[in-house]
Formats: sequence, structure tokens, C-alpha cells
Amino acid sequence: TYGDWSSDVCSSDLRVIFGYGEGWNEQEYNPATGVLWRWSSSRSAIRVRAGGHGLALTLAGEIEAASSSHVTVRVGDAVAAAFDVDRTFTRTVLIPQALLGERESVVTIESTAAYVPAETKWRSRDRRTLGLKLVECALTPVS
Repeated sequence: TYGDWSSDVCSSDLRVIFGYGEGWNEQEYNPATGVLWRWSSSRSAIRVRAGGHGLALTLAGEIEAASSSHVTVRVGDAVAAAFDVDRTFTRTVLIPQALLGERESVVTIESTAAYVPAETKWRSRDRRTLGLKLVECALTPVS
């Protein structure tokens, strides 16, 4: 989750700061393998302060309930990228500085492969909407 950054970040700060917003599920962990991941939903927001940079959004993970998914990455209302992924994927999307606001921007990741486990698995009581199972979701500055 994210907090109130207004007291932490001055306008001359050039660091990239981001936090998970609406549509994300809590981070999960497999103690046997040490792997961490976070599930997106069908529409998940990342709140970002780009510090005057363009950004590279790297997504790596898998989808569980389908063989493919159409993924759309938006910054505000503008589409930064739209692409299809297979069951396992790694994808980097370049987000130009021109799409990012001066203060805070919202990057949204949408997936067509979202599902509710309790509706498809007879033993599950999990009512969360699960989209992409991401082992990596990172925003890094680009020149």
C-alpha cells in the first residue's frame, strides 16, 4: 500500500517512488521455495512519482486460470502499451516522461484473465479477484 508522501518528498526530489494502490492483493510467500509474489486483480493501480524521468515498468509472472491474457498498461487515461501474454511471461513497458504528471501519476495494469477461485475451484473459499501473479513488478527510471 502507499501512504501520504507530501511530507517526505520535495519538488526537487528526482527519485522514483511508487506504491501499490487499488486492485492489488497482499503479498504472498512460498516458504519451501522462498518465492514472493503479489496478485493483481482485473484492474490494479500503481501510484508513482517519477521525479522527472520516463519509466520502465517490468512485469514478470504467470496467469493461472487461462492460457493467455490481454494486458493493457495505462497512465491516467492514456494507453502506454497493450499486449498479449502466455501463461508465463516477462515484459518491459517504456513509459515516456510526457505521459507522467509533475507530482503523482497513476499507472494501471488491466488483465482479461482475472478470475475468482471460489467460482472455479470447488474446494476454494477464496473470493478475491486474481489476475496476474507477479513475481516482479518494478518501475525504474529511464533517460
